[in-house]
Amino acid sequence: MQAKFVIQLCVAMFFWGGAWSATKLIVDYTSTDVLAFWRFALAAVSFLPIVLFWHVNLAISRRTFLFLLLASLMNVGYALLFFRGIVMGLAGAGGVLVTTLIPIATFLLAFLIYRHKPSKIESIGLSLGLISGFLLTQLHTPELLLANGNLYFVASAFVWAILTLILQNIHHDIHPVAINFYICLFSVILFAPLVNEPTQLLAIFHFDWVFWAGMLFISCCSVAIGTTLYYHAIKQLGGSKASAFNLLVPLFAMLLSWALLGETPTLNTMIGGSLAIVAILCLSRR
Repeated sequence: MQAKFVIQLCVAMFFWGGAWSATKLIVDYTSTDVLAFWRFALAAVSFLPIVLFWHVNLAISRRTFLFLLLASLMNVGYALLFFRGIVMGLAGAGGVLVTTLIPIATFLLAFLIYRHKPSKIESIGLSLGLISGFLLTQLHTPELLLANGNLYFVASAFVWAILTLILQNIHHDIHPVAINFYICLFSVILFAPLVNEPTQLLAIFHFDWVFWAGMLFISCCSVAIGTTLYYHAIKQLGGSKASAFNLLVPLFAMLLSWALLGETPTLNTMIGGSLAIVAILCLSRR
């Protein structure tokens, strides 16, 4: 029985890691605001049959609504930074950098907010996280920081860390699938005014199958199906076991970008990514 949920987790991690390569394939078709709008619009629609099948309660209080709205604002910021980083940089490097930096950034922000004194093992984890960040962002070559999109990737990781801390306030009040549905729905509404030329929204229906394959992958597969599989497995295996599978995301991101886009991982990416994984393991002990 557990093997079934392990497979579900691996599929979810594959979808999340593959979203980086899929995004890289379609970023040249249209503007980033149009891509972000349709990604969350299609994801919100994809969540509807899941909500109906699981009989997910969508009722929310005013307090929950406000937190979801704030989280959606962070999601808009993350998406804009994410797409901009992909346009300028490498999908594999970005996938490793962001997915490994998010838990480190979340722990660091929580430490600053709640004044939690890190234990010895957590201090080691933070130190390794800083070293991995130095390698992944290539701070030793400052001229590359902007050129390869790493600055956008770092910013997006910290924005997602803030979003994570915001959602900590309501995770006991609402089903996780409902959280993701509302964030996608609110993000669509928030993205609408950001589209410079509304006529561009309809232009995607004239694009080829490569665009649609990539768009459906990053919206339906990555956001809706991947998220649902993840939370379904959490119910059966527990959060501790399921969260460990997140470490597969940077691996899938790097391998798929190499296979699909021909992006050869650099030594910095491999060493920095490995150190980041060890750092996450140290920080997740608490």
